Amino acid sequence: FEFHGHSMNRLQYSILGYSGPTVVVIKTEGGHILGAFTTSKWKRSKDFYGDTNGFIFQLYPTLSVFSPTGIESNFIKLHDGLGFGGTKDMPRIFIPASMEVCNAGVMDKTFREGNILP
Repeated sequence: FEFHGHSMNRLQYSILGYSGPTVVVIKTEGGHILGAFTTSKWKRSKDFYGDTNGFIFQLYPTLSVFSPTGIESNFIKLHDGLGFGGTKDMPRIFIPASMEVCNAGVMDKTFREGNILP
């Protein structure tokens, strides 16, 4: 993943408490673009929070939207990094506090199955 001198602290400072719609966009070193959309108020939490108004997506090289399944509610986790979907130990999309070695998985029980990274 590529980042431009920003830090997780700076990101949190910018979004904590914000309650409007938010799009998080991630561009990988390979040029793929993925991310998440949420309408939930941002807060620090060791536990997942959020609602079914959000989704995760791939923008490039193809457009794919992975909507909520209704099975689990692990939408957002903002603690020691930023995670969407998956489990407490392995979010489907995870940006660690270092913002360096990020992960994107294929499936979880919160969002529809599919390859976020081709």
